[in-house]
Amino acid sequence: MLTGLLGAGVGRAQALKPIVVGQVGSLTHPQVAGPTTQYRAGIALAMEFVNARGGVHGRPLKLVFREDDFDPVKSLDLVKRLVAEDDIVALVGNVGTPSLLHLAQQGTLESLKLASFAPIAGLQSALDKPNVFPVRASYEDELLAMFQHAAQLMRSRVAFLAIDSGVGRSLSVVAAELSQRAGVVLDPPSLFTFEPDPGQQTQAIEQAIDRFAPGRPDAVVLIAAGPGFAAAARSLKARYGLSLPIYCLGWVTPTSVVKAVGLQMARGIMLTQVMPSPSTNDVAIVRDFQTQVLAQSPAQEVSYTLLEGFVAGRIAAEIVRRSPKPSRDAVLQTALTTGELSVAGFRVAYAPRQRRSLQKVDITIIGASGTLLR
Repeated sequence: MLTGLLGAGVGRAQALKPIVVGQVGSLTHPQVAGPTTQYRAGIALAMEFVNARGGVHGRPLKLVFREDDFDPVKSLDLVKRLVAEDDIVALVGNVGTPSLLHLAQQGTLESLKLASFAPIAGLQSALDKPNVFPVRASYEDELLAMFQHAAQLMRSRVAFLAIDSGVGRSLSVVAAELSQRAGVVLDPPSLFTFEPDPGQQTQAIEQAIDRFAPGRPDAVVLIAAGPGFAAAARSLKARYGLSLPIYCLGWVTPTSVVKAVGLQMARGIMLTQVMPSPSTNDVAIVRDFQTQVLAQSPAQEVSYTLLEGFVAGRIAAEIVRRSPKPSRDAVLQTALTTGELSVAGFRVAYAPRQRRSLQKVDITIIGASGTLLR
């Protein structure tokens, strides 16, 4: 009888008008296509998980995605269209720091009374903008964790190489301060431009590496994505040897690294992680994630980014559930007054003046088989 009642409840939830959340990003741009694909899939898994258990107040959740070609101006227009045409109650997992900063500059989230949960953006200056509710640590937190790890392993001289765009440029400004806090000596940060032509890209990277201090650094922090990351990793390994320790942000997936540079060069590259391990059994939300992957997408590549999308979707769903009604303003006001929140063991803290993840940053390494080791 209980099974029948539960099935009837799920059926009613599916029949009612969905509660819509929106995501804007790019599945085609080389710098963000990989993470966006994984993040979108993770959010969709969270929606399916919630809907299979009756939805929110008996109504199913629905994710609507819009392609912005990694263009901040287009992204802003698409957010407005999601509100006007799809009546979204919140954004979940919007992609790109430039997009988030442009939304903030134009006051779009505030004028629309719209909450943006778990954007794929990590600069603290972006995460601190009004109506933004992160589930991840900041890029500054991740960079500090890299320097601290290097110091613990007695890698006293670290070089910093980054693509000369939003995140790379911004982190280069704070790198010296963070490295000093960690107790390592930092070469003056060196930036390279993104060039569509592979030959020109390699040349730009080699010129940037030439600006390092003489001699082999003990480690290199590499801030880049897509083809730029692969080209830079190849150049660094070719110049300093396969054993060179390279740190990078966890938005770079081990699968993409191995595919781009080969297993031999990928071995030993270290990635920061702002989520629990997707293979752990210690955290309830990860167990939920594993259950949903097996139920819906058993062939899906399990990754930290996929898990982060799942966490993003679950956090957003819980805020919507706590709202007195599923409207943009009600969801926003509920988020602003939530305080500390634990969803199946994953903790965040949301208040008007401070909104942050309570998850610590870990360091993982690509092992001999191409998989991540903690």
